[in-house]
Amino acid sequence: MIRRVHLVVVVGLVVALLSLQMRLGSDRGKASLLAAPLLVSQIDAHATWYNLCNGSNGACGNCSDASVHAAWPHIDATNCHRDCPNSSVTSLSCGSKVTVSDLCPYKPSVEVEVRDCCTCDGTGGCNGSSRCSGTSWNSGDVTIDLTTTSFISLHGSLSDGRIPVRAYYNY
Repeated sequence: MIRRVHLVVVVGLVVALLSLQMRLGSDRGKASLLAAPLLVSQIDAHATWYNLCNGSNGACGNCSDASVHAAWPHIDATNCHRDCPNSSVTSLSCGSKVTVSDLCPYKPSVEVEVRDCCTCDGTGGCNGSSRCSGTSWNSGDVTIDLTTTSFISLHGSLSDGRIPVRAYYNY
């Protein structure tokens, strides 16, 4: 019983001191309670699928259609952005992680690894309009080309071919 009383008194004193410190405007100790903000870039656009990765190719190498890999229109090390001079898509590094959310209703998200480069000049798969279960959907410019494994993990089938997505990167 005496230990409980001491514990209650000690806890009460600590709470009172913290309250007094906050009322007096002291910032000391506040920083440890606040987390740094997480800065994540995002873009709403199209995603397409392709099946050209054989495990040893791709702009970054080791691109595999059997893995959750993707092609991005701007990769620093490969100079693949030359076909996209007016694109607002940020350049990423080989191996960057991108979380892709399907904007078609009730669909999941998938994290993919950038292992290849797609063009945005109409010669690659990264061009056109999106569809959700056969219905046209306007979602802006192309962002990402997914391996068939990534596309099926995200959308469930390859039948729509091009879907509206939100891509999160630089996290």
